[in-house]
Amino acid sequence: MNTIIDSIKAIFQIDNNTAATLVISISVFILGYLITGIFKSLSSFNKRKNYRKIFKEMINEISSSSKEQSLNYFQFVNQLKTDYENDFQFKTKNIDFLSNFNKIPFETFYNSYFNGYENICKSRKLKHFNKTFGLIDSLNKLENNSLKLISELIGNYEKYKNKWDISVENVRHMYEEMLLSNKGNRYPTFYLEILKEIDNIISSWQSLENRTHFNTAYTNLVKPLIVCIRKNDEKDITKSYVPFLNKLVEAEFHYLGMKKTIEMYRITFTNIAFRYKLISKLLTKINIALN
Repeated sequence: MNTIIDSIKAIFQIDNNTAATLVISISVFILGYLITGIFKSLSSFNKRKNYRKIFKEMINEISSSSKEQSLNYFQFVNQLKTDYENDFQFKTKNIDFLSNFNKIPFETFYNSYFNGYENICKSRKLKHFNKTFGLIDSLNKLENNSLKLISELIGNYEKYKNKWDISVENVRHMYEEMLLSNKGNRYPTFYLEILKEIDNIISSWQSLENRTHFNTAYTNLVKPLIVCIRKNDEKDITKSYVPFLNKLVEAEFHYLGMKKTIEMYRITFTNIAFRYKLISKLLTKINIALN
């Protein structure tokens, strides 16, 4: 200390008291600077540590929710069949932590993993870190697009379903008109046999509990009636059934539209379910690697 004071006296040409005061002031300043630096360093360390913890907890929750969403889509896919008798219902899972994750800047998480003395040896984990954000981006897009596709499915399905209902109702009205117009007339035996077969098909369909379901109505009513009329089309008398056949073919067209829509979206939502499952699996693995 005396050496420092003597040096200051010699440099600045001041007395002992002034030199001692100057040394004390400089020492206090340096000590204060060091203490402030240490506190800032500890504060930054704790901040980075907390953000790393937040990052891992969010990724863990997002992975878990993504897995649950995958199961929801697999359950929805099981409904996408022509013989499914209830209305389509999708049980959605809100991935709440996804929106929270998107609100935190990339730089904040990056600094928590790759800045500071505690992260000196973690540069090799940069690939895992960047992969996480790539998966989150894919998940954001998947969330936005999949719900739109559900609305699209329902819209396309209802379009064909409404036209199907109208066509089937037209078939019923035309059949009743045919019965009234044929009442009291005498026809050849083979014509009466065709009429009897048509009546048996309709009676068998009416006895079914789920006869109003479009797949049941097509399988047990529309398709058998089309087959019945077409197999007799070589007989001139069946020409009177042409308008009736046209209504049946129209109904068949709308049925095939519903069937194609369901089958197409079944493939689409199966792929979506697997994508949610894969994202969940990869996020879990990366989260472990980022320890």
